[in-house]
Formats: sequence, C-alpha cells, structure tokens
Amino acid sequence: MLIIHADDFGASRAITDRILACHDEGRLDSTSVIPTGRAFDHAVGEKLKRPNLRLAIHLNLVEGRPLSPPSEIPLLVDGRGEFRLGFTGFWRLDRRFGRMGRADLRDQIKAELRRQIRRVAAALGADLPLYLDSHMHTHMTPPVFACLTELAAEFRFAYVRLPAEPFFWHLARPGDLRNYLGPNIAKHLLLNRLARRRRPVLGRLGIAANDYFIGVLYTGRMTAAALRAGLAAIGGRAGDTRGRDDAVVEALFHPGGAAPGEEAFFGSRKSLIEAYYSPNRNAEYQELLSPEMARIIAQYRGGWNARPSPASHHG
Repeated sequence: MLIIHADDFGASRAITDRILACHDEGRLDSTSVIPTGRAFDHAVGEKLKRPNLRLAIHLNLVEGRPLSPPSEIPLLVDGRGEFRLGFTGFWRLDRRFGRMGRADLRDQIKAELRRQIRRVAAALGADLPLYLDSHMHTHMTPPVFACLTELAAEFRFAYVRLPAEPFFWHLARPGDLRNYLGPNIAKHLLLNRLARRRRPVLGRLGIAANDYFIGVLYTGRMTAAALRAGLAAIGGRAGDTRGRDDAVVEALFHPGGAAPGEEAFFGSRKSLIEAYYSPNRNAEYQELLSPEMARIIAQYRGGWNARPSPASHHG
C-alpha cells in the first residue's frame, strides 16, 4: 500500500491550506499535525471536515515554543523559551549526562510529548488510535524513542513511522547528485540503521509501522520521478518478505510553504524559517499535482495487494 504523506500540518495557515489543497485534489491521503503549530486549531477543524484524510501527530521538540512551561523543561529550551536542540543535540546531551542527568532529560521529554499527544487526542477523540512521526525524525534518537516506548503504556499508539528508505539512484536534474554527496546521504544511512533497531521494539509493543519510507535522500527536493525510482527499488527486491505485493510504503512530501507575515510562527532559528520559505516547497506542491503523480497513484494503489492500513482508523 502506498501512503502519500505531508508533514507540517498546522505549522501555519498557508502551509495547512496547501496540504489541504493536495488532499482535495486526490493526491495526498495522509498528513501529520504539529501540536505546537500556530494554526493547530485551523488544521484540526479542516481535518474534521475531511474524514478520509489520515492524521498523524508530528511530535515537535526542535522548533518554536513548547506546550510545557519552559521552567518545567529547562534542558529542552533556551533563554527565550524556545526549543534549542536538534536531532544530534538530543543524542549528544543524552550521552554526556550520567544516570541522574539522563533521567532528568527523559522526564522532561516525556512531559512535553505527553502534552502534545494529549492535545491532539483531545481534539480528535481520546478513544482513537494514535499515529506518530516527528519533526526532523527526532523520535528515532535513543532518548526520544525510549520515552515513546514508556508512553505507549499510557496511550493507544497504533503506528509509528520508521524512515527505512531503500537506496536508489535518481539523477534526472542538475543538482540531484548533491543528495548523494551532502547531508541527505548521511541521514539516509543513519536513519536506516536506527529503523532496523526500532522495528523489533515496536513489534514487541504491538505497534504497527510502515515497511518502507521514501523521502530522506530527496528531503526538500522530492519529485514524482524520484518517488517512482524509490518504488521501483522496493518492487525489485525479490525474496524480501516485506516486498512489493504487501508492503506499506510511506512517501513524504513537503508541499506547504509559508506566506509572508508568518515568519514569527517558527521561532527565531534562521535555518528553520528559510526551510519554510524555500521555493522547493512550491515545487513539491506542483509535483504532487502533476500528471506523473496521478499515474503513480493509479499504478501503485491499484496494483498492489494492499493489506489493512492505518488510514482506516481515522476515516
């Protein structure tokens, strides 16, 4: 089964409306809402009008302001009360601390994650199963993943994204080679390694996950052609017990770009603001609406022997 997914739902009204437009055109069936997003209420209200839009929680520990009072999570925020750590920052801090410091860090992570999960559950209905991913894949880091496994006893986690992306070559445009020489390839290798370790843990907890993921190598520059190349790599894995006929594949796009005047929504980190205003976001929006994308959706959704999907729970 192919799930076409967009992150950052609720980050701002403009981003949210672009994602909704892709869903309304039949090109996107899944998105994840940022519980701390400035347009959270708008996003949830619009989702409730669209019962076929699968909604996950985009846990956020890296951008903007938390739901927790900053005084309760001092290890996670800076003097402005904004999140201060990135993907590697959680890892470094966790390894640097002794046992007591590590326990404090994880208690603060759990406190913020608990508030975020509860906010979404309250908006959608506390009895619904919950689907999780995270901003910058931070749920894959050891301290954050450990917190999620502990929180699984409190909440009904039905699905957690695993960024398990097959390697594939796709060099169709000038500049595509940078995806294989820059930071994307390092992320690809690291996230695959972490996903392999996390999968059996989720299995023991009875939490489902996607079999494959597409969207790390081409993060920020996804195209329909790159998606097709990734899907072909999955389909060509003869003998793989998670091969094409019954695989659940989550493909990630970022079609939502921010509008002028929304800069303050994303905190004070320049790199994050630039990402939301990148022209690549509009390019990904156009890719989702392209005829090639329509052909991919028709081919892979119609031709795969789909098994029961997390999409059915929120529909």
